[in-house]
Amino acid sequence: MTARGGRAGAVAGGCLGQWAAVLLLLLGVSACAAGGGGPVPEAAFDPRSGQGAAAVVQAYYELIGDHNYGDAWRLWGEGGRTSGMSESAFADSFSRYSAYHAIVGTPGRVDAGAGQRYVTVPVQVHGRMRDGQAFDMHGEVTLHRTADIDGATAAQKRWHIRTITLEP
Repeated sequence: MTARGGRAGAVAGGCLGQWAAVLLLLLGVSACAAGGGGPVPEAAFDPRSGQGAAAVVQAYYELIGDHNYGDAWRLWGEGGRTSGMSESAFADSFSRYSAYHAIVGTPGRVDAGAGQRYVTVPVQVHGRMRDGQAFDMHGEVTLHRTADIDGATAAQKRWHIRTITLEP
């Protein structure tokens, strides 16, 4: 499924409380182990880097796991609007899941051009539907930010989710 006009979401395995994770992300530190192409380092890193983008993905899934859908929605670009859903529709899109977990992989290379930055982060999502049926999907999250250029706001310079594509 594709998020921007579809569904996105998952939960990171509960490594930290949601606010602790967000605080660590803002400081450029990831405390949750990740999988896929390798672990997200626990050492400090530049939040503008690919690892910074992966940390946003990790926080996104953890917020969803904690049922904090509003804060997860706001990690999408344009204050949540690039998800293609309103905040309430976004929250409702997770009502059919009883458990939703994500393994966040190693980010790809940060692509640059015309003052913009993009990076893709692999993700595996698995869990249970409310009816007890298990599911397992894989895909990628693409994030965007504006480069450190004159006139760009602090919010524009932070990584935001642009798209999420998940397939069985």
